[in-house]
Amino acid sequence: MVECNAEGVLFIEADANFTLEQLGDDIQPPCPYLNQLLYDVPGSEGILGCPLFLIQMTRLTCGGFIFALRMNHTMCDGFGLVQFLKAIEDMVRGKCSPTLFPIWQRHILNARNPPRVTCIHHEYDEINNNEVPSDNMAHKSFYFGAKETKALRNQLPFHLKDCSTFDLLTAFIWKCRTIALKLEPEEIAQVSCIINVRGKRYKTDIPSGYYGNAFAFPAVCSKAEQLCKNPIGYAVELVKKAKAQMNDEYIRSVADLMVIKGRRIKFPTRGNFIVSDLSNLGFGEVDLGWGKPIYAGTAGAVELISFFVKHQNKNGEPGNFVPICLPQSVMERFQEELRRMMIQGTMEDLCNINHTQISSKL
Repeated sequence: MVECNAEGVLFIEADANFTLEQLGDDIQPPCPYLNQLLYDVPGSEGILGCPLFLIQMTRLTCGGFIFALRMNHTMCDGFGLVQFLKAIEDMVRGKCSPTLFPIWQRHILNARNPPRVTCIHHEYDEINNNEVPSDNMAHKSFYFGAKETKALRNQLPFHLKDCSTFDLLTAFIWKCRTIALKLEPEEIAQVSCIINVRGKRYKTDIPSGYYGNAFAFPAVCSKAEQLCKNPIGYAVELVKKAKAQMNDEYIRSVADLMVIKGRRIKFPTRGNFIVSDLSNLGFGEVDLGWGKPIYAGTAGAVELISFFVKHQNKNGEPGNFVPICLPQSVMERFQEELRRMMIQGTMEDLCNINHTQISSKL
């Protein structure tokens, strides 16, 4: 429920003493100047009784600007946020109303009466793992372009070679993350894929313009030892299995579970990993009058949640940024494992090239 009190949202104007070029790679997550580019107004961070948005527009000396935003996630998801930004774009361009009119209709995803859980929902399991300490957390982003993706795809069996880039990168990061966490062999490692439930594939009858949360995040589990010791194809198969669980019944079962559990859910952090693909939502297509953005995406990872953000590297090559948040010591091991698997994939590529050259000579 939203109280429409005509008080608007928090909006901050600011000026910076540097250019976009001087900011360089710091515009990418994790941005070290986030606290300056999005001031945390005291008392504004709550879910109840607080403004739904906090927006800060920072002008740069080069004439560019940084548009930073914090939203109340109970109001909308990524699709809804892009819809809101596109509505601002319409207003900037002189339109009297948004091209896509916003629709509330939250009853569409209401639980059934009586509620009945008909599917297995590992994403809400209470895993008895020791929690990851939240102090001394390291935030880093990793770029995956064509070269990096190829190095990983080289390590897949033939029947998985055509898997999606999302499945491949999610499996790779999940495995590296689990190795870095040093879970006990019998501990449970879990991955959840956030999946949008809009569109013709599902019978939820979500109308165009609906901006509320319309997603679920089915999960799969594995014993840590199996995930760490098996080839990457094992993890890819599990990621594909998680996504395959999604159907109309699963969506309704999730809504019913929320009612039965009363939303009293605490996510485990140690063995849990959640991934959200923002690369095709349209953040990079929003034009507020000065052209498309240099970077458009999240400011970083949120503890156990990572996001895929579409981005071009310095050479103009398209790829994905994936921010990761881990304790400092775990992050160091994660980077080591990431490099090891990348080198392994590159070496396999060289072996394939040499094999082809030898075969052609024969």
